[in-house]
Amino acid sequence: MLKASQMTFDNFLSQGLIKYLDFNKENDSYIALYEEDINQFTTHLEIEPATLLGAVAGLIPYPHHNQSPCNTYQCAMGKQAIGTFAYNQFHWIDTLLYLMVYPHHPMARTKTIELVGYDKLPAGQNTTVAVILFSLVVITLTF
Repeated sequence: MLKASQMTFDNFLSQGLIKYLDFNKENDSYIALYEEDINQFTTHLEIEPATLLGAVAGLIPYPHHNQSPCNTYQCAMGKQAIGTFAYNQFHWIDTLLYLMVYPHHPMARTKTIELVGYDKLPAGQNTTVAVILFSLVVITLTF
């Protein structure tokens, strides 16, 4: 019904079909991530598994290849990233702006990056690794 535009997200909320659970209620619930995981014990269904850890965690590409503390650190530091924060940033009344000179678009994209538009206003820089073979000795330069 949502895809057919017969109802909106707010309609589902007002009818009580969608509800937000606090931490205490989550402990007493059996929440399925996907529709195929629903069984007789299921009390709730997650709307989107990508939002389980929040929007900032969704910006991390391939988080399952990182250690958990690295993902936690990225979530804390990602909120403080300096990049392009608005299209009209030079017309703001603020006189002091901290901007990254050359913000890069992320090389790897996640679903959250596309949903929140992070690739349009990036706030990060990609690492460049150059390897040169010079007189049979490998020299690695990292910038």
